[in-house]
Amino acid sequence: MSDPEHIWRTAFHHPGNWEDDLPPLSMVELFEASARAHPDAHLLDFLGRKYSYGETLDGANRVACGLKALGYGKGDRIGLFLPNVPHYVAAYYGILKLGATVVNFSPLYSVEELAQQVEDSGTRLLFTLSATALLPTALKVLEHSKLERLVVGSIAGALPGAKSLFYRLFKGKEVAPRPADPRIQAFSQLIHNDGMCDAPLIDPLNDLALIQYT
Repeated sequence: MSDPEHIWRTAFHHPGNWEDDLPPLSMVELFEASARAHPDAHLLDFLGRKYSYGETLDGANRVACGLKALGYGKGDRIGLFLPNVPHYVAAYYGILKLGATVVNFSPLYSVEELAQQVEDSGTRLLFTLSATALLPTALKVLEHSKLERLVVGSIAGALPGAKSLFYRLFKGKEVAPRPADPRIQAFSQLIHNDGMCDAPLIDPLNDLALIQYT
């Protein structure tokens, strides 16, 4: 009897061995293993500013510790209202390291769309940027929903030196001011820690769906 999997096994030349018995690993474990193996390798390139695996893992650790210090933990819903920026990757893995649940929101959502999904998901804290296209929307949702906190990142802070200076000098109209409100915290403040805190144990079997569908 012919092997029904023969066609795709021969057509798709995977570098690994199809017969390897791979243990179930969480997304955090997979990322940490890559960071340990290649700490200096480039993971992200954001408009010329390169972030290594090690640097990104350090950011994720600091996000996890910052969130824990605010009282968040396993099972809490934490939202990402972000475009493709370095803050997203650090926040994503930091939330997972905390044992919390990542809730993704499209950065194109209107106030009404974001508010409805924040309510439906039970999101308690939301990451966003100080961009005029994002922060005003998030602020309105903060005022008219059960959302508890905002963590606001800076685009200029993620750019390489010259571009960061240019952005601060000439892109001011694209930056929304962050109100002086105890519920609103800068991303840089959240990660102002050593990244050394006890993280909850994650059950890889319960995280299997995340491995399969991410």
